[in-house]
Amino acid sequence: APAGKVYQLWSLSSLDPLTPHDAGLLDSKSKSKVQLGKSVAEPKAFAITLEPAGGSSGPTLSQLYVLGTVPES
Repeated sequence: APAGKVYQLWSLSSLDPLTPHDAGLLDSKSKSKVQLGKSVAEPKAFAITLEPAGGSSGPTLSQLYVLGTVPES
């Protein structure tokens, strides 16, 4: 990520309406690389956005890099 930014992982419990939950930070400068957030039961999808250092309370959709659905079992 560029200086002053971090990639943030989101768990989406609903796509309509979009219901994101912070799932952690992906920080290549950190020793652990991934700082996990709270777990979310039965996510429907996951997303990765570019956020200010320290992360955001909600995703910056204009900086959305990855979006993938979770197959239903």
